[in-house]
Amino acid sequence: MVSLVNLLFIFNHLIIKRQSYYFNSRLLTLFLSLLIFSIISTYYSINITESIISLNKLFIIISTIVCCSICIEKENKVFEILLKILFLSLAFECIFTIVDFFYGSYPFTGVSMNRNISSFSILIKLPLVIYYKDFLKKRDKLYIHFLEILTILSIVLLESRAALFCLIFFYIFYLVYSKSLSSMLKIIFALVLIIFYFPSSTILKNNSIGVENIFTDESLNFRLEFYDYAINFFQNSPIFGNGIGTWKIISSNITSGQVPYYVHNDFLQFLTETGLLGFLCYLAIFIYILFSILKNKGAMSFYLLCAFAIFLIDSLINFPFHRPQEIILFIVIVSTIMKSKKVVGKFQNKLFLPILLILLIISVYVNAKQINASKFENQLLNDLNNSSFTISQEKLNEYDYTFPNLTSNTIPFSSYLARYYLNNEDFENADLLIKYGIDSNPFLSYTQDLKLQSLLMQNKFIKALSVVKPMLRNSRNLELYFDIFFTICLSLNLEKELINIYPLINDLNNELLIVTFFKNYIELQQYDKEIFKDLITKEIINYPDNDDLNQLYNKVK
Repeated sequence: MVSLVNLLFIFNHLIIKRQSYYFNSRLLTLFLSLLIFSIISTYYSINITESIISLNKLFIIISTIVCCSICIEKENKVFEILLKILFLSLAFECIFTIVDFFYGSYPFTGVSMNRNISSFSILIKLPLVIYYKDFLKKRDKLYIHFLEILTILSIVLLESRAALFCLIFFYIFYLVYSKSLSSMLKIIFALVLIIFYFPSSTILKNNSIGVENIFTDESLNFRLEFYDYAINFFQNSPIFGNGIGTWKIISSNITSGQVPYYVHNDFLQFLTETGLLGFLCYLAIFIYILFSILKNKGAMSFYLLCAFAIFLIDSLINFPFHRPQEIILFIVIVSTIMKSKKVVGKFQNKLFLPILLILLIISVYVNAKQINASKFENQLLNDLNNSSFTISQEKLNEYDYTFPNLTSNTIPFSSYLARYYLNNEDFENADLLIKYGIDSNPFLSYTQDLKLQSLLMQNKFIKALSVVKPMLRNSRNLELYFDIFFTICLSLNLEKELINIYPLINDLNNELLIVTFFKNYIELQQYDKEIFKDLITKEIINYPDNDDLNQLYNKVK
């Protein structure tokens, strides 16, 4: 746990060594401002618990930056150690990717669940790993050259067009900067690999590499829909945002059928979640880093600039700020820019690290709760997938489903628990859990399904009807919900409900559903034959060759 490591480091630095440092850094001020505006945004959050968890993640990044900057300032060899860690991390990711390609199961995605993310996770470390050569003996530099070859091979195999373009452009810039023959050879190697691999590539062949598609490794239409939805969401609360961490909740309401837990653009995500104030802070952080790198004329500046540029491009099409294996590099870049200065007789400056220490204790507690919840989630999902109920009632009663209240797939813990109580026909507790689940994430159909199931099991058909009707408009399981709707209408002889739902059925232009509607209509105990004939006549005109409709009309006639 990163927060625990940070806690131990600050404790050692502050309590044992009795050293206090304050950070006279505009960059740190920008990060703290981002944290403050994110805290303010929670007031507008649809799920404050989830916002607190997201705040904790942001705080961990900031505290890690502080710890790394202290290390780099105090010990000259710390930066070399960080570069060595990046080298080992890159080597692991490349080897894993290549082994996974040849021996892994389908689909091949590398270290992450997405090819694009895996590619950039590898590529973003490359510039600083190349810079690491300056710390090595001549014979050891061969390891870097070999790792570069593995990196090129991994990115080609992952078939991310954006990463491939960035890789080629990086080596072109590196060639101009270093005037190195090895850079030219690596460019040639990458191009030859692409040319030879292209015929067997399903992704590169099926997607044109035009200017408009360079930065779209997934469906362009999906990405544009995410961006459009994010901007509309931002307009609900443009100044303070809609609450940090809430995007993955409201994105469940997107009608495309694909639920994006991230906007696939970090800038837009901060805009929608923390509003203009948070977005401007995040943007200012990037601008400040860029100018700081350009201002520094040291040997490392070129490599920092390249790594930063790759991270920036990745931020525009993915979500590296939310990926641990990519944010590590960002932390290294920021830590090298920040400076720490010793306290000179000002008491208020001594408060920074003690406050940080207290907040890290809280952060460790939050992380412990998340780890415990993650283990319990695996049990819940295993039971759900196997249609089993292996968790004891005692354990269910003891579990705190309120923090965290959402699983990794945004389904509330309380909704999963309600399934067990429904199985035991404990409707009172089940309904309480279902209500809490709907409050935690009102956009998911799963909890609504449980509510509908509970009402049907209790024979509360009128209430069940009010629950199922909204599902007929947005659900992807129309056949199931219409079947429930028709069954309730038939059992209670609700002709008016059938008539009211007819315009929706007509708009769906689903011939099979229309036939089903009239088959159920005619089964009512009592109904108005004139209204029936009027409605079915319209559909016979639309579907003159449908024998079922004609037969149903003749029955009434």
